[in-house]
Amino acid sequence: MVMMVTYSFYTIIWTLSYRVVDFHIDSLIDHCISMEKKKLSPDEQFQLLKIYSLFKPDLFLKKFLEEPPLFSEYECKKLFKTADDSVLKQLIKNFHQLSSTCKYAFINTLGMKREIGTVPFLESLLKEEDAEIRIRSLKAIHEIGTLHQIEKYTPFISSEIWEERLMAAKVLGNLPLRDSVPYLETLLADETWRVRQEAAKTLKMDTHSIMLEREQQVY
Repeated sequence: MVMMVTYSFYTIIWTLSYRVVDFHIDSLIDHCISMEKKKLSPDEQFQLLKIYSLFKPDLFLKKFLEEPPLFSEYECKKLFKTADDSVLKQLIKNFHQLSSTCKYAFINTLGMKREIGTVPFLESLLKEEDAEIRIRSLKAIHEIGTLHQIEKYTPFISSEIWEERLMAAKVLGNLPLRDSVPYLETLLADETWRVRQEAAKTLKMDTHSIMLEREQQVY
């Protein structure tokens, strides 16, 4: 008796994508592409885009920008995390074509990657109308650990949004104490305790660093 075993399309594409992504068996890529002739579920679409982000960057960008997927922020971050650097550069150029969810995920990804070269782009987002974009950009800049012009950050010290004041306190920790003290002292009197706490923490860390530096100079 012969037993017939059938597999769902998703099972096939998931297995192929697993082999391509995890084992870099790129000879299977063309087979994956051919499967697009069928109607894809969101999960199947995600698996294909994951492959494209690694091995077919031009195709990934075309699909992602011309046929924006309705992915969660978590899924977008997974795609951006594995994407080629050339893809990330193109996404920076086409940032405003992305959905809000993808924009948030992309900014977070830049913070995680900590590429200093992306700081000017993140600083340009500090003027966006969407407060969430501004807050996430401040967070990403803080994670990268460098900033170019303090003047771009000082308006957030008096922001009406406490999360922006909180992130300003964090970002100021990337500056020498002599440059950040006046602003941190202002934030020490903030009406929100988390902002006050972060400003105090930043001041304490900077003061400790100066003491260590002086001790090293003595010895």
